[in-house]
Amino acid sequence: MFISECHWNTTTDVALLLDTSSGLTQTDFEAGVSAVTYLTNIILAGNDDENVRLSLVTFGQSMKVVRNLSETTVIDTLLSKVQALTFQEGSCKRHDQSENGVCGSDENTLEDALTLLNDSILVPSNTDSREVILIISNGRFTVDDTLPSLIEKFKNQGRFVFAVALGDDVAMETLQQLVNDPAYIFTARFQEEPTSLDVLSAEIFYSTCSLSNDFV
Repeated sequence: MFISECHWNTTTDVALLLDTSSGLTQTDFEAGVSAVTYLTNIILAGNDDENVRLSLVTFGQSMKVVRNLSETTVIDTLLSKVQALTFQEGSCKRHDQSENGVCGSDENTLEDALTLLNDSILVPSNTDSREVILIISNGRFTVDDTLPSLIEKFKNQGRFVFAVALGDDVAMETLQQLVNDPAYIFTARFQEEPTSLDVLSAEIFYSTCSLSNDFV
């Protein structure tokens, strides 16, 4: 008899990078918090075999490791930390922006956050671990000159980069430069349940399942 079973013998490390930079609006930020909450509920609630590890880092007005991969706090504790995140709208004025509408500031950049991931968080003990980075932003953050090469390095290391575009005023070209594929960009809007992220969560869980064909 032919048997096809799903053995959860691989792991996925998921790093959520939440933008808190001054290029966001308050509603963009709240949409981002909703997206993080939605994904957290799906990933951790469906992670009975603990084959998916989740980390959360903010960048922009503050860079903070809200959750590390090694942490095993319950969902409610993590969600309380997410809901406690703050954002100050209005520090980016229209006349301070460049032609493409990106705010210039001394905030912690996406590059800072990615460097932190590479140096301190995504250090897998299991070589089979699949690494997924999810950038949650409207794309209107400061782009350092070395960001493209850093993103390319991540991709060459086999890491998968996804993005969640926040709100309606999105710098889509910026986000498209970050992800492995344009299809890896999802959307989240204020006061809308981000159900499009179901596709992403399914991809995360499917990637940890290796089919084993056994003959009995």
